[in-house]
Amino acid sequence: MSETRAALLRQRLVELPLHLEKADVHLKAVTLPSYPGEPRPSSTIELFGDGGTGSGENVAWTRPDHERFRSSVENHHWKEGSSLGTFAAELARSPLEAYGRAAIESAAIDLALQQASTNLAELCETAYAEIRYVRSFGATADPLSELHAHQEEAPEIGVKLDFDPAWPARTLASLSALGIIEVLDFKHRGTAAEQSRTAEILFEAWLEDPGVCGEPVSGALADRFSLDAALTDESPESTLHHLNPAAVNLKIPRMGGVLNLLTAAAFCESRKKPFYMGGMFEVSVGREQARELASLLAPQGPNDLAPLPKSEIRRFPPTLEIPQGRHGFGRR
Repeated sequence: MSETRAALLRQRLVELPLHLEKADVHLKAVTLPSYPGEPRPSSTIELFGDGGTGSGENVAWTRPDHERFRSSVENHHWKEGSSLGTFAAELARSPLEAYGRAAIESAAIDLALQQASTNLAELCETAYAEIRYVRSFGATADPLSELHAHQEEAPEIGVKLDFDPAWPARTLASLSALGIIEVLDFKHRGTAAEQSRTAEILFEAWLEDPGVCGEPVSGALADRFSLDAALTDESPESTLHHLNPAAVNLKIPRMGGVLNLLTAAAFCESRKKPFYMGGMFEVSVGREQARELASLLAPQGPNDLAPLPKSEIRRFPPTLEIPQGRHGFGRR
């Protein structure tokens, strides 16, 4: 079997030399209209070495989580590693939770790429492709008003919609008639009967996280079953083997870092299993980094990496472009 792009990228990343001198963490809060209990707390780690600065974003949900992360980084003894791979292996053994490890690993990738005067596309011997993306909407009793407004604002952009088991049949029929829902995220809500009824009506969308988390999906939903929540930093290949989804939503933070994500992406590529990149309310460099991976690995997928309204854009473009030639990971 020939090497997949994800496997090639992972191998070339772990071989990169890495010179690390110190680290720092900055905390902030960002107002997001769609974030529950806004503003959204955030932290960015910076790794310094050889005159370069690598950045990574921690997507933890509360300010105390970010304060603990900053304290852990401040108290950590940063060992000089011969390569990004040795650094990542040591990081994987640390007591940090997945979101923190993912942020540090992304910062190390950014720094190593800068020190090598290269980027992910050049490691893959290709160029960044334009990214197709979807806009994500949370569950509401009346999703149609939001989606009609979306069609006025961004008619070329599809939708990822969270499921509400209370939707009546007429709402489901109207949602289907819109023809814009590409991913329906059940979030393991609703009964099997409610999920099956919804799947029959919304017959074109990927069905994300139906059934019970961590258990295989069978029956009519299996052919469109997309896996998200159960795919974490714990043995991603084993999870994919066990659950055997039809498609996969890959997220850097939930998987504990880029290298774990690339392992899962290589698994999917080798089996011709569709996948796409998801977001976790990233508000800084993490969003750009996820887009770079989407550009190289899943540019035509329903990537949940839409621009943030009012902070990144005034209107939604049909696709997203990644700047060519910039060294590092997620550099703006």
